Amino acid sequence: MNVLRNSFRASLGLGISALALVSAGSASAQEAEADGASSTDIVVTARKTDEKLSDVPLAIAAVTGAQLEEIGARGLEEVSRLTPGFTFERTIGTLAQPVMRGQAQTRITSPVQNVATFFNGVYLQRSYQVDSDLLDIDRVEVVKGPQSALFGRNAFSGAVSIVTRKPDFDEVRARFEGTIGNHDRREVRGSVSVPLGGIAAISLAGSLADFDGTWRNDLTASAALSGPALRTEGNLNGYENRSLLAQIAIKPADGVRIDAFWSHRKIAIESAPTYQLSSTLAIRAGNTMNCGAFVAPLSPSRNGANAFFCGALPVMPPIAAGETRPAGILVDRRSYGQDGKSDVAGATVAVDLSDAISLTYQFGYTKAEATNVATLSGDPVNGSVFPFFLGQVLFDARGNGTIKSFTHELRAAYESGPLRVMFGGLAGTVDDFSFGGTAFLLPNTTTPVLTNITTPLSGYGATQRDERNRAIFGLISVEPVEGLRISAEGRQSWERITQQGVSAAGVLIGTQFRREFSIFTPRFTLDYKPVDNLLIYASAAKGAKVGGFNVPTATNPLTADQQVFLPESNWTYELGFKAQLFDRLLAVEGAVYHTDWTNLQGNQSVNLGQPAIIRNLAGAKIDGFELSGVLRPSKALTLTAGLAYANSRFAAGTVDDTIPRALCASLATCPTTGVYSSNITDRVVPRAPKLQFTAGATYRQPIGSLFGKETEVVARADFSHTGKTYTDNTNTAFVGARDLVDASIGLSNETWSLRFWAKNLFDKQYVSYSFTAFAGSGAGSGVTYGVLLGDRRTLGATLSFNF
Repeated sequence: MNVLRNSFRASLGLGISALALVSAGSASAQEAEADGASSTDIVVTARKTDEKLSDVPLAIAAVTGAQLEEIGARGLEEVSRLTPGFTFERTIGTLAQPVMRGQAQTRITSPVQNVATFFNGVYLQRSYQVDSDLLDIDRVEVVKGPQSALFGRNAFSGAVSIVTRKPDFDEVRARFEGTIGNHDRREVRGSVSVPLGGIAAISLAGSLADFDGTWRNDLTASAALSGPALRTEGNLNGYENRSLLAQIAIKPADGVRIDAFWSHRKIAIESAPTYQLSSTLAIRAGNTMNCGAFVAPLSPSRNGANAFFCGALPVMPPIAAGETRPAGILVDRRSYGQDGKSDVAGATVAVDLSDAISLTYQFGYTKAEATNVATLSGDPVNGSVFPFFLGQVLFDARGNGTIKSFTHELRAAYESGPLRVMFGGLAGTVDDFSFGGTAFLLPNTTTPVLTNITTPLSGYGATQRDERNRAIFGLISVEPVEGLRISAEGRQSWERITQQGVSAAGVLIGTQFRREFSIFTPRFTLDYKPVDNLLIYASAAKGAKVGGFNVPTATNPLTADQQVFLPESNWTYELGFKAQLFDRLLAVEGAVYHTDWTNLQGNQSVNLGQPAIIRNLAGAKIDGFELSGVLRPSKALTLTAGLAYANSRFAAGTVDDTIPRALCASLATCPTTGVYSSNITDRVVPRAPKLQFTAGATYRQPIGSLFGKETEVVARADFSHTGKTYTDNTNTAFVGARDLVDASIGLSNETWSLRFWAKNLFDKQYVSYSFTAFAGSGAGSGVTYGVLLGDRRTLGATLSFNF
C-alpha cells in the first residue's frame, strides 16, 4: 500500500502540475486547434458513439492502423507491448491469455474470458477466437477496467475492440505488401477499396503468411519419420496463416448507413517450444525440483525429496541426476499448437432520425473450430517410467471444440446540448462444444494422436454448453454546468446456461444442468474539463463474468455444490486525468485505481488424474496506477513512454484447493481423503505482472525526391519491460522479467515504403509463459510446470505500395 500511496501522490502531483501548465498554455492550445491540430485526435467508440480519445473519461489505449503497419504487428501480443496494463500471451497455438490490471483467470480453457474481445462490435467468446489476424485495421482500442455496462458480456476487467478500416465512398484505395525474413518467413498482404456510384463501396483484404519458427526441435530421433500425423516440421512454433476480410458499405438514403463484413481465418500452428519440469513420476523419470518437502507417504522415493521449483524458471530444462533424457528442447512431432478456422460476420444499420436522435441495429455471427495436441512427457525420446505407461509418451488434447453464436442488438440514442441518453437491448445464443482427452503412445512413431485419444484417467470427456443471453442497457449523461459532466450506465443481463456431457458417439448423456444467472452491472462517472486540453475524471464500475457448471462423470462424481459455480464480480474505483500541453507537443494521461474482486472462479482438485473443476474462491484486491505520454519535441521526432503497476493479491480467507496433500508441510495438517487445501491469503495472483514499462522513439527525416516522390527516412525503436509473473498460487516458481527491443528503419512516401525490421533485436532467450498442474496423492502425486519459450530474434524486410 505504501507504493500505491506514493504512486497516487505522484500521479496527483503530476495532475496538479498539468492543470497549472494547461491553464497557462490554454490560449496557444486554442490557436493550435483553430489551425486544425485537433484533427489528429483519434476517434474511438468505447461508449457506443464517436468520441475523441482525449474526451473519453476512460483509460483507453488506442493503437491506429498506421502504427500497426509501422511496427509490422500481426496479433494482439504486439499490441500489448505498446500498452502498459495489458498483457497478451499465446499459451498453446491460439489459446490466448489476455490480462488487464492484474485480473488473470485461473484456466486458459475457460469458456469465457476475463477480458472481452470484439471484432467490429461482434463478441469473440472462446480463447481460440481472440487473436485475430490484424488485417486492414483502422484501430485497436484497449479499454481498461470493467466495461460490462455498455460492452456487455464478460467485459469483466476490460475490453479489446478491433475495428477495421471501412470502405471508402469517394475514391479507390489500395495497399499491397510483401515480407521476407529469416526462419523462412514469407508473407503477402493486400487490400483494396472501391466506391460504387457514391451510394456504396466495397473492400477486400487478404493475407498469406508462412513461418518456420525460431527454436530448433532437439528431438532428432524422429527426423527420419514422415507422414500426416507429424504436425510439427522443422523448427518449433511455425505457422501457416490464411486470412480474408470482405466489407460493404451502403448509403441508401440521407441519414441511413449500412455496413456489413465477413472475416475468415484458417491457421495451422506447430508446437510451441516447451518442456516440462515435474516431480510427477508419469511425466519425468527424475525429479528436477529444487525446493519443498515431498512428504506423501505413498510417493515412491525415486520421485525425489523436492516437490516444487522455487525461483525463475530456466530457459533450458535442467536434467536430473541419472536421467537419460537428452539435453535441449524436445517435442514429439505429433504435437501441434492449433489447427482451426474462424469466421466472424456482422452487419450494422444506423439511421439518423434527426440531428439529435439515432437508431442502430447490429447483427453478429461467429463460427470457429480448433484442436490442439501437446506433449506432456518430459522425455519424449524414451517415454514414461510410470509403471502403468512404461515407455510411452503422454499427450494431452484440451481446449478443443467448436462454437457458433448469434447476437442481435438494438439501441436508440438522443444527444443534444448538455444531455445524452442511450438505451438498448441484446439477444443472443451460443452453441459451444468442447472436448479433451489424453493418449499414451509409443515414442518415435507416426501413430496419430487424436484418433487414439482415450480417457485412461477419465474425467476429461466432452460437454455441450448452450447459452441464451438477454440484456437491456442504458446510459444517461448530463452537463449541469459547463465543463462538468455526470454519467450513469447500467446493464441488466439474464444468461441461461444449459450444459450436458457428450458420449464418444456424439450423444448427450448424463444429467442436463440448466440455470439462469441474473446480473446487474452499473458504472458511474464524473468528469470535469476546466480548460479544453485537460480532462479529470472519477468512476466506479462493476464488472461481472457469468457462472456455469462442472459436469460429473462416472469416474469423477461431484457433489451438488461442486456441480455449479457462480458468477464472479468486481468493483473498480478509478481516478484519472488526460492533458495536452505546450501547444499539444506533449500528451499525458494517468490513472490510479482500486479493485475489489469477489467470488473469483478458481480451480479445485477432486480426484487423482482428474482435471480440476471450477469453484468460487473468496476473491482478491488490486491496487495500481498507469501513466503514459507522447512527446513531440520536433516535427521529426516522436517519443512515447508508459508505466503500469498492479499489486494483485488474494483477499483474506481465500483457500486454494488445487494443492494436494502430498505437498503439505505436515500430514497432520492435511486430510487423508477429499479436498486438499491451502490458505493463500495475500499471495500474488498468478500470471499477472506487477510492473510493465514501455518506451519508443520514431524519427522521420525528409531526404528529397526519390523516383518522383518526396521521400523520408523513418526509424523506429520500441522497448518493453514485463515484470516477473508467478505461475501459480503457491508463489514459488515464476516467469522471470524480460526486456525486449524491436527496431526498424526504412524509406517511405505516399506511394511506397521499404522497411527493414528486427523483432527481439538482441535475441533475448526467455520464458514467455508457464502453467502449473498439481496431481493428487500417492504414486502419481507431484507438481508439473509446463514451460513455454518466447520467439527469438526475427529479421526481415517489408515492401509496400499504396494506390
